[in-house]
Amino acid sequence: MIRRYRLRRWHSWLSDPVNHGLPTATLRWQAMAALEEVEGDYVLELTGLFGASWPMRLLARLRNGDVEGGVELSARHELSSVAYWTRGALAAAKERKAEMVAALAALLDDNSVAKRRRALIAFAGVLGDPTLTPFVTSACPPARSICPPVSG
Repeated sequence: MIRRYRLRRWHSWLSDPVNHGLPTATLRWQAMAALEEVEGDYVLELTGLFGASWPMRLLARLRNGDVEGGVELSARHELSSVAYWTRGALAAAKERKAEMVAALAALLDDNSVAKRRRALIAFAGVLGDPTLTPFVTSACPPARSICPPVSG
């Protein structure tokens, strides 16, 4: 009961446009930093109330089993940064790893957006599950390179 009450209060405060300005930016940042370290069924809903570009939001989603958080991080940042940042989140999500691998395999298998292909493949490398190999191989046939040409 107390938990539900607190969640409603957090949701209400985060949803209120008055709290989206500069005066509350630091408080919102601190709230997201705390949420990044939490596991729970409410986290995905609450992270949706923060700026989509916040890396902490993506890490919180990943920590709670949402593969899209990792894919989005891989799309925006260097792979070495993503591998370093996601260690804690992936360790926390280890009970959901099989579900995450299945979700990523489905995304790789059904990926029709070439721009996302690089991020999907990069995040497959971060997850490091060998069962993803055939999906990565089919997403990136040898005849086509996903890497941009290197200019002199």
